[in-house]
Amino acid sequence: MGLMLESLDSPTLEDRIKNNEFYQASLPIGKERKGHPEAQLGVHISSILDFIDSHYKDSPYFKELRIIAMLHDVGKLSREEEFGETVPEDVRRNTTTLREKFIKTFPLSPEEESEFIPSHALYSEKLAKSLGITGQTLSIIRYHDSGFKFYKEAAKNEDKYDEGEFKKIFSPDNFDMELYLLFNFSDNNRRDADLTYWLQDELIKHGLIKDLVIHKPA
Repeated sequence: MGLMLESLDSPTLEDRIKNNEFYQASLPIGKERKGHPEAQLGVHISSILDFIDSHYKDSPYFKELRIIAMLHDVGKLSREEEFGETVPEDVRRNTTTLREKFIKTFPLSPEEESEFIPSHALYSEKLAKSLGITGQTLSIIRYHDSGFKFYKEAAKNEDKYDEGEFKKIFSPDNFDMELYLLFNFSDNNRRDADLTYWLQDELIKHGLIKDLVIHKPA
């Protein structure tokens, strides 16, 4: 269900991502805000990769985790509001040009623009697909922010959220729940780990996983 075997076993996939013009253009974007203390996307990606390298080097999901980390937020290149004060003027001009090219290269259909998934995740998915990434790795890039969406919804509505949509997205047919949780925890390692613990509890409650994947510190 993950990457194509050739890509998964090949050390050149990460190199192809690093050399991709849209990936490079996305690295300086971003601005410091709640949930993103690193401001620039490149710093955020490096933080996740460091966490994965430190905690999951021996995991069978190690390579997939790194690919998801590199690509999950690249679609934010499509969002003009991400071009904050951290982006120097000369870089901003070049990045703006590439942003326009990015949107034209990976257009969203009217149906996609009205979907439940954030647009940046759909753009990230399209770029990943163009690089030959398939299966659950692609699905997790698409749905990587869905856990956060349900977490926020539950926090605002006395633990109530759209359980039907939750079960639809977190279906075993879409991706391996262990891989999703490991990435979610890695993505939030400098932010709110309670999100991952909450999501894991909900997955257990709905019978989508049986055992704990992420253990709270004693």
